[in-house]
Amino acid sequence: MARRQWREFQPGFSPSTYTRQGLETLDDKELEREYARARREATERLRSFARSKDPNIRGSALAQEKAGVYSTIKDIKAGTGSKAEARAVMEDLLLDAMRFLGSKRSTVSGEREIERKAARSLQAAGYDIPAKDLKSFGSFMDWARDRRDSKKWGSGTRAAAYDMARKSKISRTELQKHYTYYMSQVQAGADHLTRWKK
Repeated sequence: MARRQWREFQPGFSPSTYTRQGLETLDDKELEREYARARREATERLRSFARSKDPNIRGSALAQEKAGVYSTIKDIKAGTGSKAEARAVMEDLLLDAMRFLGSKRSTVSGEREIERKAARSLQAAGYDIPAKDLKSFGSFMDWARDRRDSKKWGSGTRAAAYDMARKSKISRTELQKHYTYYMSQVQAGADHLTRWKK
């Protein structure tokens, strides 16, 4: 069976309609129709992530974040107290769905293309991080950016430490536990990381 190629989602109205003020120009029926259309496309794309055999695709941060977000119109109306509240929720969800559908990451092929580009740019910079480790690498880099000492070591040093640790079979957990030690080893120009000895 041939893979389905995703087309770019075509909005039913002009781009200026998909703003807070623009949505106010739609009557309730137009809003419901457009939300139902966007919801149908968004949920189908999310199902394609869930069906993927690739755990990186199935576990994509964007797919996980959006899973279950786009409620049906019936559920929206049942879960709100008034017609005005239901409309406000639907407007919010429509704007969110349009941002999601406009992102290249909203399709499996787009997600794969972005991963391949990331892997190629890391390899071009001298890091040998395979595509299957990109999620772990990203999580480590996010964790390191959130630390108080994040300005002490640049992203290149952090990437080098992650790459060396992976090649030395040092887990990300251990790398994070002894982060200061490993960063200092890379900063000092060590050829490779060694396991932390207590």
